[in-house]
Amino acid sequence: MKFPIRRGYVSSIVWLAGTGVGAAAVAGAAMLASAPSAARLADGPGIHELSKDLTYLGSGSCTGSGCHSGEAKKWCEDKMIGDENGIWQDSDPHAKAFRSLTNDKGKKIAAAMKIDNAGTSAKCTSCHAMDAPKKGEKLKDLAKEGVGCESCHGPAEKWKEPHQKKCWTKDQRAAGGAKGLWTNYGLFDTTDLVNRASMCVSCHMQIDKELLDAGHPALEFELYSYNNYKFLDKYKTHWSDPETPALKAQMWAVGQVVTGAAAEAAKDKNADLVKVYAAGKGIAKAHFGSDDAATLARTAPAKDKIVAAAGALAAAAGDFKGNKLTRNIVTAGVDALVSATMEKDAPDAYFDALDAAGKAEGDSWVEAVKKLASFAK
Repeated sequence: MKFPIRRGYVSSIVWLAGTGVGAAAVAGAAMLASAPSAARLADGPGIHELSKDLTYLGSGSCTGSGCHSGEAKKWCEDKMIGDENGIWQDSDPHAKAFRSLTNDKGKKIAAAMKIDNAGTSAKCTSCHAMDAPKKGEKLKDLAKEGVGCESCHGPAEKWKEPHQKKCWTKDQRAAGGAKGLWTNYGLFDTTDLVNRASMCVSCHMQIDKELLDAGHPALEFELYSYNNYKFLDKYKTHWSDPETPALKAQMWAVGQVVTGAAAEAAKDKNADLVKVYAAGKGIAKAHFGSDDAATLARTAPAKDKIVAAAGALAAAAGDFKGNKLTRNIVTAGVDALVSATMEKDAPDAYFDALDAAGKAEGDSWVEAVKKLASFAK
């Protein structure tokens, strides 16, 4: 069930999209090759990696009056399609990721790393774009598209035509799961929460120390908030998830497990981030009955379990009050869990509490997070 999202609190949270790097930081800036094996997909390919065998057709191949840029939207497989490309171009930070490599902040970071052109350096384009030229002769130069359609959905060579048939993707998913879609067609199943989280963290949680030393913002990630673009009003998702409140709790739990594995396996790990995700994973196991990402993605927790998890996460807030990144992650997690218990529009008082939690620090933040969790009923 949908309810309005008021986003004032995020102005004080250092979401990567709102930093000096702008949309550049949304895609991260690390080598995909360094992605952690600990966060490999449960039922698909390894950490979101470009195919060396299939041809990428470019985001333009997804457009057309009958596809994802038509003026008239239509129902397809229980989803409304038709305007995804326009939303992505106008309101999705990933579309602007490549451009931000050449803004003043991007140039400054590149200069500090002695990179002549960030737009051609795999150190940058591996996450700010689709670094196709380095991945095989059959691939086209698609870097300037930023993080385009095929960056997340996979090379369209085999699935472009068949997926236009009604229910084709649904039938293929039922027959072979996410693994079958990838193996047989190169289609990356983003409806699978484990797949989605693993794909996201391959950039959003992987960064080398030299990038940080050069001025790149530290990376953080929380699946629910990032997947709902709650950090700035101007951003808008071009997809829709099922309108089931419990999904928000599942998204939080899966995100804690997968992101925690990525944080633990990172080359230059951040101990505070490792700790906060480990706490989230422990709370998921205690209240949702598992710390296995695939199991959490399949099983919707009961409302009383979600309420308990929100309280437990808020109770642990004192351990994370001294670090801005961990405060962000806990605040976002409590927001996800409380939202999962709401069956109607959130009251203004809740948004006031969310704003307060986003702006507070230290012990004041701990109390603000506890107040936020009290809305879970």
